[in-house]
Amino acid sequence: RGALRAGGTVAAVLGNGTDVIYPSENQYLYEDVAAAGALVSEYPPGTPPDGRHFPVRNRIISGLSLAALVVEAPERSGALITAGTALEQGRDVFAVPGPIDAPASVGCNRLIRDGAGLASDAWDILREYEARFPDKLRREGTQDSPPVLGYQARQKTEPKPVAPSVSLSHNDLSLTDDQICLLRTLTEEPMLADDLIELTGIPTRRVLSALTVLEIEHLVTQHSGKRYARAVNLTE
Repeated sequence: RGALRAGGTVAAVLGNGTDVIYPSENQYLYEDVAAAGALVSEYPPGTPPDGRHFPVRNRIISGLSLAALVVEAPERSGALITAGTALEQGRDVFAVPGPIDAPASVGCNRLIRDGAGLASDAWDILREYEARFPDKLRREGTQDSPPVLGYQARQKTEPKPVAPSVSLSHNDLSLTDDQICLLRTLTEEPMLADDLIELTGIPTRRVLSALTVLEIEHLVTQHSGKRYARAVNLTE
């Protein structure tokens, strides 16, 4: 409802056929989503809701998303299943912390302990994607060009660090053909691993393996959403 009110595009993933409204009191919401977005289901028309369907469909929800936010999650919950599928799909996971003795916060606190992003407000999530969507995301109160005062104008700006150079003709790092191909394909702008797989034609397993080694060697950097950027300049 919040996304619809804000003029967003809503995709609802169902645990039943798209012609079955469940629960029935959500009929008007169902119709609004169908008009402004999409109703998605892997089940054929006429399929009734079943408790087993909902945990299974959660992988579609996480797969359609850049990130998953867990607001409340008992020790065993569908929200934790979604968080698990999001991690398997290379998506970011955030969680809202709660009291340590609150049963509904057990899962959230454990996710944060294990490395999930802590979300105390919306910007805790949005800042991760500000560079990726600069035309859509901007923190309230920021300006395109901050005013320059006399004191500020006298301050020296820090020079942008120069990336080290790596020669591919003198391969001192013993790079493999896959690693060299990925370095040539990567740019300073983060790229999705899926795009690298498509552009290079290298099998997924080999691409992920090569990226891991390149990251260890500080030749590439990993950004949110399993995106990679080249951290060095190439010389032939």
